[in-house]
Amino acid sequence: MADLFAEKYSLLALLGQGGMCEVYRARQLLFDRQVAIKILRRSLALSPESRQRFLREARNCARLDHPAIITIYDVDEWEERPYIAMQFIDGGSLEGLIDKGLNALRGVEIMADVADALACAHEIEVAHRDLKPDNILIASDGRVKVADWGLAKCLDGAQDLTHAGVVLGTPEYMSPEQIMSKPLSMKSDLYSLGVLLYEVLTGSLPFETETMTDLLQAHIYNEPTPIKSHAPYIPQPLANLVIELLAKEPDERPQSAKHVAVILEKVAAEFGEELNEHLVKRKRTTGATPTSPNVGTEKTSGELRSSKRSTKKNLQELTASGRPTVRIFSKKARVLMLLFIILFIALLVYWRSQ
Repeated sequence: MADLFAEKYSLLALLGQGGMCEVYRARQLLFDRQVAIKILRRSLALSPESRQRFLREARNCARLDHPAIITIYDVDEWEERPYIAMQFIDGGSLEGLIDKGLNALRGVEIMADVADALACAHEIEVAHRDLKPDNILIASDGRVKVADWGLAKCLDGAQDLTHAGVVLGTPEYMSPEQIMSKPLSMKSDLYSLGVLLYEVLTGSLPFETETMTDLLQAHIYNEPTPIKSHAPYIPQPLANLVIELLAKEPDERPQSAKHVAVILEKVAAEFGEELNEHLVKRKRTTGATPTSPNVGTEKTSGELRSSKRSTKKNLQELTASGRPTVRIFSKKARVLMLLFIILFIALLVYWRSQ
């Protein structure tokens, strides 16, 4: 298998490694082009669930034909480890742009492309479920690519790989219904899009909290800090769109990602000159973490924010930015687990007493 792989690809460099994968920059020999190769970690390759989740990303991406969605070139195995060969994006990520300073007009244009990419996915009932700046890649020529569809779910009745009572996502960008393990619709992606848009326009997140628990509760119960308090120059139609996207109830959000893209394009056209005068840069707060080099797929594991280390959540998959993709067990799941432990201890005590 290794010989067959060597006939197809020449590995050039390890770009990063995350909780599930290693990512390499490589050259696809047949077409003489650079690609990013995402390979499931050897320790997870024997897990049917891990393999299914990994390959689901390839299937989801392969179904999506849009200029702002990363392109899959090949799916195969190398040394009994499944891999995905995809576009290599030679620029950075939206995360890096915000860190360096992002023109507000350019930010709106990027978000319009992201919304249009989501519209393409939503048309075939695929929800991304993990939108965040690290997953929005920007090529050196300015093209926008939405990547990392590993948590994407087909909402057409297909089997989900997530266990009951467990939800995956990135806390800063998760919708209220995603946090509460409720059934998801395409509107969940729109909420995450709203958080992204807020951040692109202000350099801040909608909720300022000290712990992850507080953050998750804020998504469910709290109203976001008014966006104009951070950026008073934002035109009212744009501020109204952010409010709608961050609505707690899915039915109160915009009707579709396509509708959002149209509004953003209209705002860029009507208020472009005004937006072009402002540079948005991330506002560093206590515990903020730096970004790491973007490779277009899985990111290098980063450190969790110190304020989040006391959380009772079970962190399973980390990403380079320090914003973890987490596995959160619901209250019901924790109660059932506790009951199981109590029952096990009781049986053990009974057995020893006999």
